[in-house]
Amino acid sequence: MSIREFIVEKVNAFGKAEHISKSVKRMADLESEVDERKVKVIYFAHPYNNDPNNKKKIEEIIKEYYTPGMIPISPINSFGFMYDQYPYEEGMHHCTFLLDKVDEIWMFGDWKSSRGCRYEMEYAILHGIRIVFPDEVF
Repeated sequence: MSIREFIVEKVNAFGKAEHISKSVKRMADLESEVDERKVKVIYFAHPYNNDPNNKKKIEEIIKEYYTPGMIPISPINSFGFMYDQYPYEEGMHHCTFLLDKVDEIWMFGDWKSSRGCRYEMEYAILHGIRIVFPDEVF
């Protein structure tokens, strides 16, 4: 049963199918259009260092590289606002937790000079996560 069919069934059970919002219908339509085997979860790595400009940069990068079927993950956007709230190692633990859920890690910005990005890449290597360098030419 698709998500759309499930939603319609549940709403019909309450006799209010005509009140399903357009956004919920569209979400269900998108779900049925995207074949789950084609969905890729992509971790966007970029230096942060609690710099708001880096947050803006990664947001623009995600917008530029986003394609249907992609689920972008950005630790900067997920919990960068808590940068000074806990020890560095705990923040990196959050990052590796996310990395365990992704298909690929994409490296952006001056990642070579970022301790966090280098750590994420090393973790990806050790755990067999595909590493992509979209902006680099080899």
